[in-house]
Amino acid sequence: MKTYSLHRAALLSFLPALLLIVAVSLGAAFVSASREVNRAADAEMSHLAGTLNLLTRHEALEGEDIAATLGSRVEQVQTLAEERIAFRIWGSGTLVATSANTPASVFDAAPAGDGFRNVNGANGKWRMLTLVDKADNVIVEVAQDLKVRREAVFEVGASVALPLLVLLPLVLVALFLGLGRVLVPFRALSEDIAARDAARLDPLVPAVLPREITPLVTSLNSLLGRLSQSLQRERDFTDNAAHELRTPLAALKTRAQVTSKLIEPDARARASMDELLQIVDRTAAVVDQMLSLARQKTQHAAGLCDVSGAVAAAVDTVRHSPAARDHALSVAITPGVRLPVDGAGLTAIVRNLVENAVLHTPEATQVHISLAQTSDHVTLCVADQGPGIPADKRDFITGRFARLNTQAPGSGLGLAIVSDICQQTGGVLTIDDNLPTGTRFQVTWPVAVS
Repeated sequence: MKTYSLHRAALLSFLPALLLIVAVSLGAAFVSASREVNRAADAEMSHLAGTLNLLTRHEALEGEDIAATLGSRVEQVQTLAEERIAFRIWGSGTLVATSANTPASVFDAAPAGDGFRNVNGANGKWRMLTLVDKADNVIVEVAQDLKVRREAVFEVGASVALPLLVLLPLVLVALFLGLGRVLVPFRALSEDIAARDAARLDPLVPAVLPREITPLVTSLNSLLGRLSQSLQRERDFTDNAAHELRTPLAALKTRAQVTSKLIEPDARARASMDELLQIVDRTAAVVDQMLSLARQKTQHAAGLCDVSGAVAAAVDTVRHSPAARDHALSVAITPGVRLPVDGAGLTAIVRNLVENAVLHTPEATQVHISLAQTSDHVTLCVADQGPGIPADKRDFITGRFARLNTQAPGSGLGLAIVSDICQQTGGVLTIDDNLPTGTRFQVTWPVAVS
């Protein structure tokens, strides 16, 4: 199954549109800046040409030699050279004045027609304006290097683009945070589902539910409802089956016990009846274990369990059973240990581990049960002094009906029950050697579970 980040996908889907908007805005800003700069520059050139025309007409009206006197006047506008603006003035068909920075490659030998045009110079393009005053026979030519306009357009465009480029990361951050807030209900729903165990099938009831995911939650609740009904039918069937099996087994055991007392004291007949009673007891134990295994799948913790008390009670129960009367059970339990696990499941873990130890170890040996808590883990340990379990068989024996010795008592379900409950409660079952001899069963829960 291919997975992806909805947060990232949404952000990436918005990013091209956002970049396109920024690009279009920048393009429009530069186009507008170019239009306004050209309009202002043309107006400036027109104003300069008109000023030079009036200056030339004034000199002509004074009756002075235009070529001789205009030179000093032209010095008053030489600062325009800094703006890369050049000009020429013609009077009566004669060139009477020119700016100091006039490039020869820009102006033609003779003035062109009236109006604006672009011309190519040695160092690039120039904007040319020719103003023809036919009444006074004066022609003024003004030229401006287009690099000046491009620089002005860049400055104006940069002043518009810079705020957009600064705002773009801020918009992306705001969009990222906004999408994160939008996805909060999804994360809350995911955490609610992840926190559930296999037995918790009550409907999902989010505090905040967007309309867009309401169909998903409705479908999940419908599925949980069907699963709950299915598990309830399984529980009912298990209870009914256990009742139907226990009743004839109890009757069979009673009849066998009565028959055993009535028969003649024949050793062979008595041995057969004793064997029959053992078979009945083993069958009843298998039924009880299967019922316990089925019920554990539907149990879940209702709160914090007193682990210390549950372990002590389970050990006492096994201690007084017939199977443990020839074994020494020692305990070392840290008081006050609590975990959010089902008390019945925890009792089943302890009882099955201790019963497994006393059933498969020699008489007069010791079984040690300990419960300890550190800053990281809670550890339950059951160590015996039996023959031990080969390393290559330790995974096998946690399976259902797995038995290393078919002649030994037991149903082969005890460790399977322990393994299943450990998985449900977040515990880890490990099996190691108990040196110098025996087996050590350890169940570890992380403190995070508690």
